[in-house]
Amino acid sequence: MLQTLILFGRGVIVQKRFFVFFFVLYSVFFGFISPSYSSQVISIDAPYIEYDWGEDRIIAKDEFKLSYLGYDLSGDELFLDIDKGYGTIKRATYIDENARYTGDVYFREDFLKISDGKYYKDGVLHFGAKKISIYPEHFISLHNVTLYNAEGIAIFGFPYYGRLLSFPEYEPFPEIIISSSRVKIKSYLNYYSDPSSFGTFLLSYDTKGGASIRWEHFFTEDFGIFYDYNFGDSFYGLYFNAPISLRISSDLKARISYNSFKDSFLQDIYLDYDYNLQDVLMGVDLTLFSSSSWDLYSHIEYDLSHGELSSFKVGISPLVSPFRIDVDYDFLKRETGMWIHLDM
Repeated sequence: MLQTLILFGRGVIVQKRFFVFFFVLYSVFFGFISPSYSSQVISIDAPYIEYDWGEDRIIAKDEFKLSYLGYDLSGDELFLDIDKGYGTIKRATYIDENARYTGDVYFREDFLKISDGKYYKDGVLHFGAKKISIYPEHFISLHNVTLYNAEGIAIFGFPYYGRLLSFPEYEPFPEIIISSSRVKIKSYLNYYSDPSSFGTFLLSYDTKGGASIRWEHFFTEDFGIFYDYNFGDSFYGLYFNAPISLRISSDLKARISYNSFKDSFLQDIYLDYDYNLQDVLMGVDLTLFSSSSWDLYSHIEYDLSHGELSSFKVGISPLVSPFRIDVDYDFLKRETGMWIHLDM
């Protein structure tokens, strides 16, 4: 049922750290009897390694590197129970696509917990947390969080932060949107999530439109429903994402969009239809320049119903750790806007 390949590197003799020795240990249990079995590869590079054949456990020390269960980890001391499928690491470093985490780590195949953790992005410390729980490619939660500025000075803290990695736009930290004519504050409250679905409330206040609440629930990553209530008017609708997104609401509005471009220059393209106003708008979002510290972007919207440009924005998005601030100017509406949000 189980086939395990273990690869040890850089020697097992503590006194002879210059000695490089590789050996491969194959442990096969019924792998050739049944066509249905799982296979995992363990790669460890360390100056000191112990393997307990009877208990199927590994201990590694002194600045080791581990590749296992899809994780790339390093640290000072490893305890790995292969039979039970979990491990612990003291003073560990975990690197994913976007960031680096440090702390004491407990991990298994679908879950990683970091105690007294730190989060770095582009080499800059963004926050620390008493506990960081990561479900890879799905969800991250933090308890007792402290945010830091670019100089590594703690600026403030809060008790909890949870975010869906598969839907990064659902940001639970309050966002502030300021323009020449209005101010809007919004935040998502994610109440449910599992590997295939999630639910959230969007709480917002707009100086023009007042307070509103939106309920959204995705039964899969490609299908969801929503209900909007703004203390006077309400509507509901459906979401579809496969791979072109479609949003239909009971107030006779619809949006079709696509944002899965491989080229980072073109970020999003959409088509809005309003039956009541008989309006059709087409818009595109472009990234003109991008770096780890700032972005230059543009937003263009064209009114197909009247054959004219309705919006042309150019903006800059500097990183002021741990926040990113978007500042743009609409040349047609002659309006300046600013969006402040947490950079994760």
